[in-house]
Amino acid sequence: MARSETVAVVRIKQRDSIPIAEHHVLVMEGLSTYVFEHARGASFVIDSSIYNVDHDRQYNEAVDAAKAMARVKGLPSIYVLE
Repeated sequence: MARSETVAVVRIKQRDSIPIAEHHVLVMEGLSTYVFEHARGASFVIDSSIYNVDHDRQYNEAVDAAKAMARVKGLPSIYVLE
């Protein structure tokens, strides 16, 4: 079965919008920029500080990396916490 190359972006307002047992890749803002891999997938966190002059670049790179990871894991979408 061929995997789709397209990964959808699902925008959510709360983290608990993600079903607890679902494997997922999440992009969100936080206190620093890092990637955290966990049993259900991964979270890409971007520093939301006003001092982070690279925020937009880091955000775009995180979304691209999250899509690539989801594609490899066979997931149809990523979540972006707004």
